[in-house]
Amino acid sequence: MDATLSTLSVSVDLIQGMANTVVVQRGWRFRLEPTWEQACALTSQAHAGRAMWNQIHEWWLMSSDNRIPTPKALGAVVKQGRHDLPWLADLPAQAAQAIEKSYIKSWRTYWGSRGRVGAPTFRGRNKTKPSVDVPQGRDLNVTQLTEKFATVQLPKVGKVRFRRHRKFPKTAKVTGARVTFADGHWWISFRLTLVQKKVDPTRRQTQARVGGDRGIKVPLYLSDGEAYLHGPWLTLPEQQRLSLLERRSARQRHQRWERVGMRTRPGANEQHTYAAIAALRARARRRRADWQHQVSHLISQDYSQVAFEDLRVKNMMASAVGAVGAPGKNVAQKRGINRVIAEEGWSALQFKVAYKVTGAGGQFQVVRAAGTSRECHRCGSGVLGQRKSQASFRCANPACEWTGNADFNASKNVEHRAFGKGAAQGDVRLLAAAGGLPDADRSGHTPEKPPNRNGESGTSSRGNSSGPGRGNNTQTHDRIPA
Repeated sequence: MDATLSTLSVSVDLIQGMANTVVVQRGWRFRLEPTWEQACALTSQAHAGRAMWNQIHEWWLMSSDNRIPTPKALGAVVKQGRHDLPWLADLPAQAAQAIEKSYIKSWRTYWGSRGRVGAPTFRGRNKTKPSVDVPQGRDLNVTQLTEKFATVQLPKVGKVRFRRHRKFPKTAKVTGARVTFADGHWWISFRLTLVQKKVDPTRRQTQARVGGDRGIKVPLYLSDGEAYLHGPWLTLPEQQRLSLLERRSARQRHQRWERVGMRTRPGANEQHTYAAIAALRARARRRRADWQHQVSHLISQDYSQVAFEDLRVKNMMASAVGAVGAPGKNVAQKRGINRVIAEEGWSALQFKVAYKVTGAGGQFQVVRAAGTSRECHRCGSGVLGQRKSQASFRCANPACEWTGNADFNASKNVEHRAFGKGAAQGDVRLLAAAGGLPDADRSGHTPEKPPNRNGESGTSSRGNSSGPGRGNNTQTHDRIPA
C-alpha cells in the first residue's frame, strides 16, 4: 500500500513538473579546429553537397506537364547520381537526404510566400558558404577533453576538436548539427531541444515597461534614463590594418584592370588581401553580436514590456546620389550615416530584444516612428526646430519649455505611444516571439549585473568592461541625465 502511494505521489509530481515546463528549440555555435586532413574532407563534402543541390535543381527544372516531380522520384534521382558520379560519395548519405528535404522545403516556402521569398536557384561556388548538415544528433558523440575544448564525431571525418565555451544544459538534447565555413574558419552549430520552466504570467504587471530609441551617438537610449554604450568594434591597430588592406586591395584591383582588363578573376595575392579584410570585418560583427546579446539579456531581465520604433532601416539607408539630371545633395555625409547605421545593426538588436523579452514572459511591440524625434514628450508640441542638435532638445511651447537630451525625449515618445499618453490605434504593432535559431552567434560571455535604478535623474554606471577579444575597447551601460 505504501509503495503504491509513493508511486502515485511520484507520478503526480512528474505530471506537475511537465505542466510547468515548455520545450524550446535553440542553436549554439562553436568554432571548430580541424586538422589539415579534416578540413580537406569537410571542404570536399561541402562541394559535393553543392553539386548535389545543383543536380537536383537541374532535374527539377526539366519537369513538364507530363511529369510532375515527387519526393519519391527525387530520392531516386539522388540515389542514381551518387551511383553515376563516384566523387559524390564523399558526401554522407544522411547529408544527401538532408539536402533533398531542404530543396523540397524551399519550394514549398516559395509557393506559400506569394512572392515574398524567391524560388530556389543554382548555387555558385563563390557565392555559397560551404556547409554540411548532420541531421541526427546521436551520431555526434560530444566528448569533453579539457575545460575549454571538446571533440565531436563527424561522418567520414572523425573526431574534430572545437572550442566549447559553454556546456549544454542538463535538460538539453542534441538533435543535429550543421558545419559551416565562414570568415576563414569552420563552425559547428548544434540544434538543441531545451526544457525550460514556464514564465510567470503575472510578470507583466509586476515589472516595469520601457521604450527604446536606437541612435548613432547613443546606440540605445531607454525611457527611464538608461543608455547602453560601446566603444569601436575594432581596436585602433585593427582599424589601421583594415585601412591598409583596403588601400592595398584597391591598388591590386586597378593594376589588374590595367594589365588584363576588368572582366578577369583576382589573382592569389588579391584574394589573400580580400580574405584578410573579411576576417577583420567578421571579428567586428562577432563583437557587435556579443554586445547586442548582453544588452538584450539585461533588458529582458529588467523589463516586462518593451517598445521600439518601427524603423524601415533599408529605406533609411537608401543612397542620396540621385540621377544625372537631378544629382543628390550631401552625398558623402549620407554615405557616412549609412555606414554607421549598418555598423550598429539596428534590426539585429530589435530581433534579439524581441525574442528574449517574449521568451522571458514579457511583451515586445513596435510603434509608429514618425515624429518621435521632433515632438515633445511632455506637451506633445511638434513645432519644427525644437531639436537644436543631435543631443539637445528644447520645447518651443511657452507653457512647457522642456529641455533635455533628444534621445531621451524620443524614447519617452515611444513609451507613450506604446503604453499610454498619446497611444492611438495603428501606432502599436505587437511582435510574437521570434523563431529560428537565435543563439547561433553567441560568444558565451556572461553579462554583468545591471546597476540599481533610482529614478530618472542621477548617474549610475556599470563601469568599463572589455568584451571577448576586444583589447582596450570599452562597452558601458550608463545613465545619462535627461
